[in-house]
Amino acid sequence: MMRCVVLGAALCGAASGALGQSACAVAGDVQRGVHLDFADGSRETYREIAPSILSVDGTAGAVTHFRLEVAHGTHLLSYVAITDGAPDEPSRQTYDYGADPAALPVPAAGARFNVEVTVTSDVGVRREDQLQAYVEGAPLRLAGCTYAAIDVLIAYDTQDNYIESIRYLPDLGIGYLMWNQSDGVQTDENVVVAITTGK
Repeated sequence: MMRCVVLGAALCGAASGALGQSACAVAGDVQRGVHLDFADGSRETYREIAPSILSVDGTAGAVTHFRLEVAHGTHLLSYVAITDGAPDEPSRQTYDYGADPAALPVPAAGARFNVEVTVTSDVGVRREDQLQAYVEGAPLRLAGCTYAAIDVLIAYDTQDNYIESIRYLPDLGIGYLMWNQSDGVQTDENVVVAITTGK
């Protein structure tokens, strides 16, 4: 089951690490699209669709495979697979945190967020406890640009002891999945090789 891939995220960060770097992406660029390219050849494109909410399209080989809506970099609001260019509605999952998405916490180093989430899918409704912990991460440096980072660890109350790590970039207000783990087995880390802007 896919819980979070980016997490992709919301426009809510201060453009601190990217100040003074004119060729570097900044938070305002999410209105026209910010692209993260990964070492495995995949790409995630982040666009602001509402205050504090971004849409994230995941592509590989120029084909879009999924779409997310995420608030503040870590809070997944919806997931849907994309098949032949269209949403596959039976795959859709929505996540309700019991609060307006804009009111959910923005990752800040040293903070924690414990929440019970209502997850709705084509197989019904379930409750899912999450514990999110935020720590200062190593800056992301690419092509002369430096972006501050906050590493987010999210533990889920599931039978497979699912955990995921998201790197939140407050300069851009976006977050992407670094790795996840089920039953103690961790995936390889997703490595960003480029950040670009534009449609």
